[in-house]
Amino acid sequence: MSTYIRLSCIAVLLFFAGCRNTPTTPDKIEISAKNASEQYDADILPGDMTSANPGPVYEENSEEPKPTENNPTTAGKQEKKPVPEEKTSGPYRINIGDVLEISVLDEPEMTREIIVMPDGAVTYLLVGEMQAQGLTIAELREKLTLALQEFFINPYVSIIAKTINLPPEEEKTVSILGALKQPGNYTWHASEKVLDLIGQAGGLLYTQTEMGARTTANLKASYLSRNGKKIDVDFFRLIKLGDMSYNITLEPGDFVYIADSDESTVIVMGEVNFPRVIPYTKDYTLIEALSMCQGFTREAYQSRVVLIRHYPEGSTKYVEIDVNDLLHGKDIKNLMLQGGDIVYVPEQTISEYARWARFLTDMAQLVLKGYQVRDAIMFPRLHRGGPGYP
Repeated sequence: MSTYIRLSCIAVLLFFAGCRNTPTTPDKIEISAKNASEQYDADILPGDMTSANPGPVYEENSEEPKPTENNPTTAGKQEKKPVPEEKTSGPYRINIGDVLEISVLDEPEMTREIIVMPDGAVTYLLVGEMQAQGLTIAELREKLTLALQEFFINPYVSIIAKTINLPPEEEKTVSILGALKQPGNYTWHASEKVLDLIGQAGGLLYTQTEMGARTTANLKASYLSRNGKKIDVDFFRLIKLGDMSYNITLEPGDFVYIADSDESTVIVMGEVNFPRVIPYTKDYTLIEALSMCQGFTREAYQSRVVLIRHYPEGSTKYVEIDVNDLLHGKDIKNLMLQGGDIVYVPEQTISEYARWARFLTDMAQLVLKGYQVRDAIMFPRLHRGGPGYP
């Protein structure tokens, strides 16, 4: 029994001795660059440095790697984007192509308009060539003043920018096209309004007609576009009626289109003396359109005039109008014509019979006149005169 107890004690002692002599080595230890030295001292024995996985260690100025599947230590970190510097506005700096008016007080012969050359230089009297591109007006004035002190006592130099050419990346323009005298692109100016731009373009285009000078612009179809969307501007009310509520302030990139009257017309056909296509420059009344066609023919069916109007969605509307009622002051709808309207004046249903009746009447009158002439020749009436004679 004692032998068995001894053997058991020896086995226990050997077991604990083996546990003490077997060092515990971790399978994997993740260490960040910040506390790597502390974890090495606390958890890893000096002899086991090669058996541990210390993880990524970065140098102080090294670039951090992008997160990958095999390197999760940087996962979740967001890449920092550079913040663009805001462009600060300041005094205008002279560009190539600018036209400057330079003068010296009390020296009228020194007044000149000069152009900034492609190399950025300007040439001025007595001074010669001088670099101007990139300078402000004040800086160029100071340089000229110093240069002219050799020729004048305390010269007072004045510089006025007559024409400014902004760099392409800074230039802001507005466009206006259509029935204008000078359509094109124009430099945008702050607080500029619609009428200002139309004035720069020379105004509306006019033509001479039988009714006098008339604009070729279709103001009803004109529009202003901003960022691809039409702005509510009624050019007819603005220009013809003077409604300044539509004279809105322009913004850079605005596009104004003044439609041409040829794009929309009023057609009058049928029993009128002068069937024609009328350029649509404004809202015409039916009476105006008929008068421009010199009125009805004798065969016109005036109480059955037809107005044909097409709508943008594709539908067509037919309206019969009694012009006789209109002339008697009765209220008739759809009397204001629009661009694209067709006015048709039909022929009377009994016009053929009326023509034959009129022809026969005219023939009978001619025959009667012929007999009257014959009787006058064959049986002349003698005028003898005196009492008792016819």
